[in-house]
Amino acid sequence: MTLPAAALYQFAFPAELIGRQYTAQTRLSKDGSPFGESTTKFEKLLYQGKTFLVVTGRSSGTIQGKAFASRVVRYFLLADGRITSYSLQGETKSDSQPWTDYDIRFNWANLTALVKYNDYQKKEKISKTVPLQPQLVAITDLDLYLSSLPARGVREEKLKALLPNGQTFGFLLKLAAGPATVTSQGRSVAARRIELKPDLGLISNFIPNVNYWVKAESPYELVRYAGAISGPGSPDVIQEIWRTD
Repeated sequence: MTLPAAALYQFAFPAELIGRQYTAQTRLSKDGSPFGESTTKFEKLLYQGKTFLVVTGRSSGTIQGKAFASRVVRYFLLADGRITSYSLQGETKSDSQPWTDYDIRFNWANLTALVKYNDYQKKEKISKTVPLQPQLVAITDLDLYLSSLPARGVREEKLKALLPNGQTFGFLLKLAAGPATVTSQGRSVAARRIELKPDLGLISNFIPNVNYWVKAESPYELVRYAGAISGPGSPDVIQEIWRTD
């Protein structure tokens, strides 16, 4: 079975990332004021005879005067230097009150993902099965996918993103031909820009592109992001990412 993206199936993973931790600081583009901070940690876990890569992300900050916090834990089966999506769980809170939570389980035997999503503000519950089609990647796994592009020699690609609520949307990505110098935490870093553009027909013309930058050298870690913090209409931010372990 060959699925180039499909929520990351038998996807090459650089072993040197295990044990590393990254911190990201986010500020508003319009005035540079602080928006939030997040951490991401990569760990290896042995459980019932299987080896897992566990990626834990935590974020906190303030938006429109309200404190927010989120946590996402991603589990991947790890074997022979490759990862396969197993499950992911996430939650968000606003002013310490539950806002959303979700659970996605990947079933590779029948090529589906079971999505359970709760929106406590809208009093909405979703339970659905999503087909794992080629070129589908969970939005929470974009960091791993984008960091793989230089090593795979990919310059342009069309993908679909799987959102926590089970919806999907298409987008195009383009990797810059060569590196440029960007600033992260006051340091100059050689990085390659990856532009993401919505692929939603005519409506795409009204949705701004977003940009990521990955280091020019292996393992091509993310160092910078510029664009909307979430969907259309959300604040534009700049995020700088660096290794802190």
